[in-house]
Amino acid sequence: MLTEKGIEHPYTFGDSKGLVIFSSSKRKEQAWQFMQWVFSNPEHDRLWLELTGMPPARADLMSKSNLCQLLQTKSA
Repeated sequence: MLTEKGIEHPYTFGDSKGLVIFSSSKRKEQAWQFMQWVFSNPEHDRLWLELTGMPPARADLMSKSNLCQLLQTKSA
């Protein structure tokens, strides 16, 4: 994100629908490891749903009863 010159700490926004690794990235391996970590743990999906109200990026996780219950609670 472009910022005004002199801004010390620019802010950006991202969510799970926007996780990508750019071909120009200098840290592709670290980015890939982070993505694997984020999407490999169902607890991360539960926390994501609990904190944002948005369903997890993996559709198969919606078959988990605890996530279904949480989603129903959030959407009510």
